[in-house]
Amino acid sequence: MKKKVVIGLVVLVIIAVVGYSFYAKSATKEEVKTYPVEKRDISEIVEETGIVNSYGERKIYSKVQAKPVKISFEVGDSVKKGQELITFDQTQINSQIAIANARLSQVQANYRESVKPADKERVKILEAKIRNIEVSIADLEATVKKNNDLYSQGVISNDEKRESEKQLTTMQNELIAAQNELSLITKAVSLNIRAEFEGQISEIKENIKSLQNTKADYTVYSPIDGVITEKTLKEGGLAMPGMELLEVSNMNDLYVETNILVSELKGIDIGDKATVYNEDLGLNIADCKVSKIYPKAHTKTSDLGIEQKRVTVEIELGSVSEQIKQGYDVDVKIIKNVKNGVLVIKEESVYEIDGEKYVDIYVNNETQKQKIKTGIKEGDYIEVVEGLAENENVVEVLEEVK
Repeated sequence: MKKKVVIGLVVLVIIAVVGYSFYAKSATKEEVKTYPVEKRDISEIVEETGIVNSYGERKIYSKVQAKPVKISFEVGDSVKKGQELITFDQTQINSQIAIANARLSQVQANYRESVKPADKERVKILEAKIRNIEVSIADLEATVKKNNDLYSQGVISNDEKRESEKQLTTMQNELIAAQNELSLITKAVSLNIRAEFEGQISEIKENIKSLQNTKADYTVYSPIDGVITEKTLKEGGLAMPGMELLEVSNMNDLYVETNILVSELKGIDIGDKATVYNEDLGLNIADCKVSKIYPKAHTKTSDLGIEQKRVTVEIELGSVSEQIKQGYDVDVKIIKNVKNGVLVIKEESVYEIDGEKYVDIYVNNETQKQKIKTGIKEGDYIEVVEGLAENENVVEVLEEVK
């Protein structure tokens, strides 16, 4: 009788265990949430802030110390290349040129007076002739240069070009002849005296040439077609050499400059796609690309006061919207490490044990731990390089059975 009771109890225990096991498995199946491993394209995205600049930006600096007598622009004005922007007071430079010319005339007069026993009148005539020939040669040299350019452009014939060169050669020969004649009639003059006067005359002429070149700096012209974006010099102000006067920019040639952390730079190459946007402005330019990566890193302090190594990267704007202006702050997304047709799961499903990565998968109504290797990340998803197959069920949420 006791044996029958014991056997009966054992049977009941077995039935209870089997029943609980079946119940537990059924309950687990209902309470475990899963999703399938997907195969799709994934790309790693680097997000950063940037500032809009212009490739055509030109800052113009003063080369002289003077006050402006005319400023022909305001910020926002459109200007053309070669357009006059600033004219400085030229009183002082004109005075210096006049003094130098007077000094030249005096030295030349003394030189003529010292020419003995030569015919002074003849020397005077020859010197005037030489000056006239030199002026003609300068004009002909300019004409030859111009005709060479026109010939290369197909505007004039070779005969026309050669004719101007022939005229220049003729005039150069006339100069040599006049100089030789002058040399002959003044040969009695001491070589030392001649050298002294000629040295003075040459020095004064060089000084006049330098002053005339400086005078050209008293008028400022726009170097490009563009828009005035900055005006530093004000009416009545005093410009100094090296002082910034204005900035003109080509608003149709904009780009974005951003600074990428060195740790995120790997995988970014010239030509990589990028998006420039600003939610406050409703701005979204998707057809952008990386156009330049600077070769040297620099240290930049973050908003939290942390020093970071960063590299400057330029983003070329595929299309320019009227909403975007030079100096705007924008957000940048750079797409790098694009991979096509790879396995992808949610990053939150991954956990680590002793430095190894795992996920829980659901197989045959049971949860199993599966070791994996991961690759690049995009948003909430991460690439699975090893350990899973497409459509395997990955555990998303596992609730405790009560």
